[in-house]
Amino acid sequence: MKMNKKLLFSLVGYGLALLTVAVVICHLAAIKEMDATVSAAGRQLVVWSGGAALALVLVLLGIILFLTKRIAQHERVARETHTMQQHIEFILGATNTGLDIIDSQFNVRYMDPAWQKLYGDPAGRKCYEYFMDRDEVCPGCGVVKALGTKSVTVIEEVLVKENNRPIQVTTIPFQNEEREWLVAEMKADISQRKQAEEALRTSKERYEHITSNIPGLVYQFVMHPDGSYSMPYASAGSRELFGLEPETIVRDAGALLDLIHPDDVEVFNLHVRESADSLKPWRHELRTLVDGKERWYQGVSHPHRQPNGDILWDGVLLDITERKQAEEELRKHRDHLEELVAARTSDLKAGNDELQREITERKRVEQALRESEKHLRVKLDYIMSPDEEPSSLSLLDLVTLEDLQQIQDAFAQAMGVASIISDVEGHPITTASNFCGVCEIIRSTEKGNKRCIRSDKIVGEKAMKTMRPTYEKCLSCGFVDASAPIIVAGKHIANWLIGQSNAMGVDRGRIEKYAVEIGADVDAMLAAYEKMPQMSIEKFEQILNLLWLLAKEISTLGYNNLKLTKDIAERKQAEDELRRLRNLLSNIVNSMPSVLVGVDLQGRVTQWNREAARATGIAAEQAQGRLLDEVFPKLQSEMEQVRKAIRTRQVQEDLKVPRRVDGETRFSDVIVYPLLANGVEGAVIRIDDVTERVHIEEMMMQTEKMMSVGALAAGMAHEINNPLGGILQGAQNIQRRFSTELAKNVQVARECGTSLDTIRAYLGKREIQGFIEGIRESGTRAARIVANMLQFSRRSEAQVVLADLPELVERALELAASDYDLKKKYDFRRIEIVREFEPDLPQVPVVVTEIEQVVLNLLKNAAQAMQEEQSDEKKPHIILRMKREGDWVRLVVEDNGPGMNEPTSKRAFEPFFTTKGIGVGTGLGLSVSYMIITNNHKGTMTLDSTPGKGTRFVIHLPLERKAL
Repeated sequence: MKMNKKLLFSLVGYGLALLTVAVVICHLAAIKEMDATVSAAGRQLVVWSGGAALALVLVLLGIILFLTKRIAQHERVARETHTMQQHIEFILGATNTGLDIIDSQFNVRYMDPAWQKLYGDPAGRKCYEYFMDRDEVCPGCGVVKALGTKSVTVIEEVLVKENNRPIQVTTIPFQNEEREWLVAEMKADISQRKQAEEALRTSKERYEHITSNIPGLVYQFVMHPDGSYSMPYASAGSRELFGLEPETIVRDAGALLDLIHPDDVEVFNLHVRESADSLKPWRHELRTLVDGKERWYQGVSHPHRQPNGDILWDGVLLDITERKQAEEELRKHRDHLEELVAARTSDLKAGNDELQREITERKRVEQALRESEKHLRVKLDYIMSPDEEPSSLSLLDLVTLEDLQQIQDAFAQAMGVASIISDVEGHPITTASNFCGVCEIIRSTEKGNKRCIRSDKIVGEKAMKTMRPTYEKCLSCGFVDASAPIIVAGKHIANWLIGQSNAMGVDRGRIEKYAVEIGADVDAMLAAYEKMPQMSIEKFEQILNLLWLLAKEISTLGYNNLKLTKDIAERKQAEDELRRLRNLLSNIVNSMPSVLVGVDLQGRVTQWNREAARATGIAAEQAQGRLLDEVFPKLQSEMEQVRKAIRTRQVQEDLKVPRRVDGETRFSDVIVYPLLANGVEGAVIRIDDVTERVHIEEMMMQTEKMMSVGALAAGMAHEINNPLGGILQGAQNIQRRFSTELAKNVQVARECGTSLDTIRAYLGKREIQGFIEGIRESGTRAARIVANMLQFSRRSEAQVVLADLPELVERALELAASDYDLKKKYDFRRIEIVREFEPDLPQVPVVVTEIEQVVLNLLKNAAQAMQEEQSDEKKPHIILRMKREGDWVRLVVEDNGPGMNEPTSKRAFEPFFTTKGIGVGTGLGLSVSYMIITNNHKGTMTLDSTPGKGTRFVIHLPLERKAL
């Protein structure tokens, strides 16, 4: 079509050119043939008209030529554009990249053919509708960002239409020839990249997970050709081992290397160079020094030479400090055992020498020793005849379980193996040490535990037959199992077992199958298997050799102890008779609840019972033979009574002797009995604590005094009531005389030349009515106080009535408040009273006056305690709580005072115990209250106190009627 237009324009141009030539020729001919009669003006007109026509033709010819040139240029540009578009589409198809052009209204101006095959013709469609099937602009749209910032933006999108295929969209803003802003979107498929990134992330997470669960530090270490070091990788274990972040070590290997103990740096560098030269595995133990603390580490890694000359080690660094410490402890314990054996051998020799000197005395107890021979025959005959096996002999008869357990625990921890000591039948004697999770699960099942015991028995029997330590696969799950026999005087009495190391190559399949077989949790078994310690069989054999040496040491120790048992038993039998007689006398004396002290004429102690030891803190052995005034200074004054009792042969008494004990006054009766028998002169001093009896006597006197005071208070209350009634009645009448409601008041005011309104105005300005109202309120309050005092002071006849407990508590509060105001030592108005009463509480069977007395005592104690701890920052308050709890009503009185320490709390209910000063408290308030609640009302009363936080008293009263 384009070529036809070009040909048409060419033909039109040639035609116009020929027409112009024809016009010119014709015009010239016409001029030549003109009649000579034509005027010159006519000729001139013809010439001018011809020239004009020629000019017009020439102009048209120029236009046609210009258009022809422009068309040729457009054709060339179109061909180049078409060729470039083909190249672009080829490149886009080859790179799997899409291209589209979108205007500011989100209209798709261009879409490459590949995308049109997937999404169809974009004409008239919005980009979000075309690609995303949306009715509105996508959140975070790249077109909006690019046009807004006039810069290239890169985002990632997911194409829902193509099974969520991820793409990367590069949005490039530009202006076309009309200065309109458009964006070109380059869309690259990043599915493979995303998959590779996900695979890389998963691989990295798996690697990090594996390394983080490997004990110690997993690392890469590089020695460069110039001798410098670096660490391309360090696992998260660096935090636990050294307190360093992995990134810090990777960035600067010196952060870790600088921690190496100064004494180990040279050896470390030497071992590194040797491994680099030989390319043999690097195995080294070194110390670090951090903040003055020394720790041990073991490193194992394998070197590889890199193309650039670097030597790269891949390895792991383990903290072996505990193992080193355990080895040291084991060495010390072994030295201790050797010292113990030597000491016991020396003691045995010394005992034998002593026994030789006592042969004469033992003659008289020979018959008793013959009888005891039957009891000791089992062990003693075995020593004398090692070929004969005693009927029963246990390892615990020879070595204490505590010693065995300590040795076993230290060995297992140091060597990194599980360990247990069992009898010859495979039953445990000690508690298992360092058992792995797999074996703990197996032994928790009945079937698995039986197999473990059977396996331990079999391997122990094999070790006994060979008289050497033996190992093999255990009959349970296949881990290595080893035993060293413990033999005393030729008799096999126990096995020391170690194992639970996967040195036999047990795989997961075996573990899973065995878990099903014994009925254990498969997942738990497999999880425990992953944490199973690994150890080479060579290392295990080395540990087993050490175990054999320790087993022989225990065997030797057991033999020596068995011999020592014989000698001790012989000596013990000779001493038993004397000890029995002494014990009889001591038991008689010690069973006495009194302090009994025997003295001679010089005042030296001859007898000292348990009560005397408790009272003085001096044991009888320490007091024997010492002067009485040294061990019991408080009885120094009784020596005259001792001499007088001996001289007169009469009992001497000193009753109710006061003394101070732990800040408390206690009373004692001191009685001295003369002792004259078998030529021995002396005396026995008996001391009895009569504090409780004295307190009861004082309590009775105090009770009588309180009854007298109560009667006096009742009399005073009655006397106060009479004038108080006159005051209240007079105040009431004064207020009635000013009332305008009484006609007589109005009449009298008028007769006096005034009015009640004038009088009331005067009284108001002078505040007289307020004073009168104050008199009434104060009088009414005083009347309530007197009524409470009368009710409280009435003699109780122990009459139980159903009472409203909240109302009873309110009366006690009013009485307590009046007591504070009278004493002027503390202002009850400063104390906040918080009431937390459960509604609809049932009535409680109580003696009203007694419960009022209890509540009043608790309120007074709380107020006085808070007065002693005055503080502007701490506002005092008392909380009263009441609620029903089953068949009981619970009453709580809680304050925020100074509280009590534990010793004070324990003695709070004791009679006459008080922390107040002399003349302030009698120490009877809480004890009487406790007696009223527990004895009279069959309830309970407890206290809970914390120093600095306050005190809480809890009272429970029964709801059922009882004979109180």
